[in-house]
Amino acid sequence: MNFKTILNILSALLTIMGLSMLFPAFISWLYNEPDLLSFIYSSGISVSLGLPIWFITRKSRTLRNRDGFAIVTFSWIITALAGSLPFYLSGVIPNFTDAWFDSVCHGFTTMPTGGFSTQNASIAAYSNPAIHYIIIFFMFVAGVNFTLHFRALTGNFKAHVKDYEFRVYLTIIFISTLIIFFNISSTNSDWTHDSFLKSLFQSLAILTGTGYSNANYELWPYLSQHLLLILMFFGAMGGSTSGGMKIARIILLIKYAITETRRMLHARAVIPIKIGNRTISDEIVRNTLGFSLIYLSIFVLTAFVLSSFNLDFQSAVGAAASAIGNIGPAFGSFGPTDNYALLHPLGKWMLTFCMLLGRLEIFTVMVIFSKVFWK
Repeated sequence: MNFKTILNILSALLTIMGLSMLFPAFISWLYNEPDLLSFIYSSGISVSLGLPIWFITRKSRTLRNRDGFAIVTFSWIITALAGSLPFYLSGVIPNFTDAWFDSVCHGFTTMPTGGFSTQNASIAAYSNPAIHYIIIFFMFVAGVNFTLHFRALTGNFKAHVKDYEFRVYLTIIFISTLIIFFNISSTNSDWTHDSFLKSLFQSLAILTGTGYSNANYELWPYLSQHLLLILMFFGAMGGSTSGGMKIARIILLIKYAITETRRMLHARAVIPIKIGNRTISDEIVRNTLGFSLIYLSIFVLTAFVLSSFNLDFQSAVGAAASAIGNIGPAFGSFGPTDNYALLHPLGKWMLTFCMLLGRLEIFTVMVIFSKVFWK
């Protein structure tokens, strides 16, 4: 592994992060705000650490696959650490664990389908339905495989409709929206446009991992809440900016189960697994099965550890699913109107690691813990 190249890229990123802090420092000086020094100090620390290392390693440019794994993983960690400095040094978040956790949450969710809002009530603070529908549109677009967008932009206008995963994506949105709409409307006797809007919005926000909320879904019937929990695991399409397991993997798991059942009845038959017109290789099937097993195992382990901090079942399960799926809001003590401030510091570190695993598709991070990787 080329450590010099890795250090060169990571130090360049840290230097850029430090320089970017000068802009909020300027805004703070312009409006005479009290956090000016915290931005200057944070910028100074980041640049002082990053620039010399970049200068020493500047001639190293060779990259291999394993170098890429290390760079992607550690770049997220370094960005979060640097981003936590202004929170910690300003005293806004006096505990470094809280500052780190807050930084990671913002760093992982201000990207597309991030979902952090400037309003405490999230999107519910905006009463104009047009705003909600605009956000719905872009959540939907962000949940689609970006390869399909590229094909459409280059003239293949039927790329979306022909794609099997895209049709399943539309079906999931349609069915989940209808179920939630009928469930909350029949319970509250409120068959209005507002109920439909909330059903559609929350279905997309959870499915795509955006994490916005325009309603307190913890007040909804349990059927709707359980459906949202299931959507946390699904995620949107592969190749999108969403979290979760991705619809393509869910389809493959279902197809695999059906195929194995057929093979039990026809032991000598050669039955390929297909998604649309594409035949899926055994290697991809094994990779998907491995990913799914690790994903669910991490979820179960995280929920178990969180329960040791005296969290109720709903809160522990919801927080674990939300963190590894990069959702944001969960259930119980961490619902859409709550936050993670009172969670034990060890719990925050665990959820932080889950967010990292979920954002980088698990294997990118796990490979770093392999002995072979460091040889």
